Amino acid sequence: GIMILVSCGETQASSTESSKPSNSLKYTISIIKDKYDETDQVVITKRYFSLTDLPDYSNEKYEFLGYSFENDDNYLDDTTKYAITSDISLYAKFGALIDPFTIDSVGQVELNVPDKITSKNDYVSGTINISDETYTLENTEIQIRLRGNSSLTVPKKSYKIKFKEKQNVFGFGSDKEWCLIANYFDPSHMRNYYAYKLAQAMGMEYSVDCKYVNVVLNGEAQGLYLLCETVKTSSNRVDIEDGYDVNETEIPFLIELDFKLEENDPNYMDTLDDVFFLLDNSKYNNKVYQFAAKYPKSFTTEHITKAQYDYVKKYMQNVYSSVRNKTYQHYIDVDSFIDYFIVEELFMNIDQDWSSVYMYKPYGELLHMGPVWDFDLSSGNCSYVGNYDPYHQMKDVNGGNYLFVTLMKDKDFKNKFNARLKELKTRIIPKMINSFDYNYDMIKNYAKIDNLIWNNLNEWNWARPDNLLNITYAQQVYFLQNYLNEHYYWMCDHM
Repeated sequence: GIMILVSCGETQASSTESSKPSNSLKYTISIIKDKYDETDQVVITKRYFSLTDLPDYSNEKYEFLGYSFENDDNYLDDTTKYAITSDISLYAKFGALIDPFTIDSVGQVELNVPDKITSKNDYVSGTINISDETYTLENTEIQIRLRGNSSLTVPKKSYKIKFKEKQNVFGFGSDKEWCLIANYFDPSHMRNYYAYKLAQAMGMEYSVDCKYVNVVLNGEAQGLYLLCETVKTSSNRVDIEDGYDVNETEIPFLIELDFKLEENDPNYMDTLDDVFFLLDNSKYNNKVYQFAAKYPKSFTTEHITKAQYDYVKKYMQNVYSSVRNKTYQHYIDVDSFIDYFIVEELFMNIDQDWSSVYMYKPYGELLHMGPVWDFDLSSGNCSYVGNYDPYHQMKDVNGGNYLFVTLMKDKDFKNKFNARLKELKTRIIPKMINSFDYNYDMIKNYAKIDNLIWNNLNEWNWARPDNLLNITYAQQVYFLQNYLNEHYYWMCDHM
């Protein structure tokens, strides 16, 4: 039925059908729940309905915003009665997660792996058990290897896990690939967790789902880990693989800015265009930017034609020039850049122009930043930079990210960035800061056991600043909470 406003505070649902006789009124309202991919049915047996006749979704997982006739933000009014003359559809609209930051529980992961896990290139076979109060996966075959770069040098290892079949671990969405992050360089265990949850709470298109787990390997306790989705393309990760013709020049892509490529490959000049491509321009911060392929799987002719390779490379060259000459609106999705850099800048992520910097471009769309990834060395937790307090910007610490620093010289971008920053002041940032005490209580005993195993709070490593060495776990968490709080308000006033 088409809804038209009539006088006396009524909105009438009119229809081309003749009205049913009044003695057998029975209409169905189909309620489409936008965040849930579900439709509820409500039967109305009278001529009018108001909001009190509809389900109240306020206690659901997402913040309930209200009902609308069209899929828009014109919400039904709770003081109005609506006349109905035929079956209709309504949209139930949901916003941010009600409680995006609070840890619901700590899961359990048991790994049984007969062979030693010694390589980040070669998988070994084993089995896994995963559980929490609502999810169980028992005795399932996996392939497992080491993961990380600098983290390979420390005693507590991180792991990449591959299932034979896709698994919907903890309800995060089915995929074969997952990882266990050790957080050895982060004595609070919380930097990655909060960065991923903030990206989720802000509604970034793709963010990494994660959950704290207690890990046991071959019967030996390994301590507290973060079980995470990996950054890749698939239907439940960065979902951009469909909808284009493989023979076209324009392709969707997911790439990573990664300076470690040069270090790790002695023959990188010979294999250059096989593995990654460079953007070499002295105006780009005097750096040569190195991009690795995540999708397509490589920049070799096995996965991509020469024309498609040229398209990706040229597009990225245009992105870098366009931020300089202020034509960036033609190449980048501005909102996604703003949200990405709010997270990176708030956490003062050391690597934001170095590695784990992901960007994706869906077919026919502009370049997006994300997902955010790898925050071990952030929020004051790094020994080799200066000015690393909450009262500076990343550009004053290690130069910051070239794209962001350049975009912030543009008045329009800067105004949008600051408007979005202040928007987070009402709900999201206070929720994040206020969740620390509860989350500390949830994981403090696991963190204590982790420290008994690895002596991480007192053990010097090359990244740990002196002020975060030999302090208690509670002090580590308080330091991070205070740092993020102080830096957020400093950003609002100074950026």
